[in-house]
This record gives sequence, C-alpha cells and structure tokens, in this order.
Amino acid sequence: MKYKYLDADDFHSESNKEKMRMGIPLALTDEDRMSGLNHYVIP
Repeated sequence: MKYKYLDADDFHSESNKEKMRMGIPLALTDEDRMSGLNHYVIP
C-alpha cells in the first residue's frame, strides 16, 4: 500500500506558514486556523 503523509501545516495558506516560521506564540488567530480546517470538513 502506498500512503502519502500529510501534515496539518500543509493545509495552511502561505501567509499562515510565514507567521508560524516567525515563531511568535499564538501568531495564528482563530480565523487563520479556520481557513486550514476547512480542508478537513467533509460535506
């Protein structure tokens, strides 16, 4: 079987990834996180 590993960070926008790279605690807002979580929602 072949599986592709996906990290939750893969679903963040580039601007969110940049905020995380800056290493600032709590850099992402709830709104930032929701944009990534929308990829996980199955209608």
